Amino acid sequence: MLSAPGAFSLVVPVYNEAPILAESLSGMVAAFDAIGSEYEIFICENGSTDDTQALTRDLERIHSPVRADFLPTPNYGLALKHGIAACRHEMVVLVNIDFWSVDFVRRALPLLEEGADLVIGSKVMTGSNDARPFLRRAITRSFNALLHRLFDFRGTDTHGMKALRKSRLGPIAGQCVTDRSLFDTELVLRAGRSGLRVVEIPVEVREIRQPNYWSVVRRIPETFINLFRLVLELWRA
Repeated sequence: MLSAPGAFSLVVPVYNEAPILAESLSGMVAAFDAIGSEYEIFICENGSTDDTQALTRDLERIHSPVRADFLPTPNYGLALKHGIAACRHEMVVLVNIDFWSVDFVRRALPLLEEGADLVIGSKVMTGSNDARPFLRRAITRSFNALLHRLFDFRGTDTHGMKALRKSRLGPIAGQCVTDRSLFDTELVLRAGRSGLRVVEIPVEVREIRQPNYWSVVRRIPETFINLFRLVLELWRA
């Protein structure tokens, strides 16, 4: 049986998550209470236009581990950056409200305690189980191939669950120039280039909601613009 890890913060960005927020967050509290460690769930709501903000305030009152901040504009990357800076504990886990795992936390935090600076939950490496639809899997692999070519990236994934040491990754998060969905990628690339110890472990992922492919397509031009910006920024660095 695994021993309880040290204190940690879960950083969870949320935007227009009213349909699943209460059930997912209540499940998260019950699951992480069972670990037996001191922890907080830091919700970073950013610019929601549905009832997410009001629900978050209600859930913050109901569940003692939950703490929340509210940003005025929808921006996934800035929400993560703010969460890393504002959370209380040295060991930080980045998750989404629809993609989190107690098993990942139980495996990742001991690696941080043993000297890793960043642990990435890879959907692609050997031992993972990516049960998302084919198109989502294809997009992930195509994006990783692009990172290999543009940045000589040697890993297998940059998006999804991560565990990190705040003292080591906080300053790097502050250096990131991209935001929204590319923030994860820049954080991982900068960590590797800074000589930090980056470890990947396999994870299991399944969709719990209908995938919105139109949203993915709409982000493609922005992604390429930010990739070009990131190429220039890291070349200068």
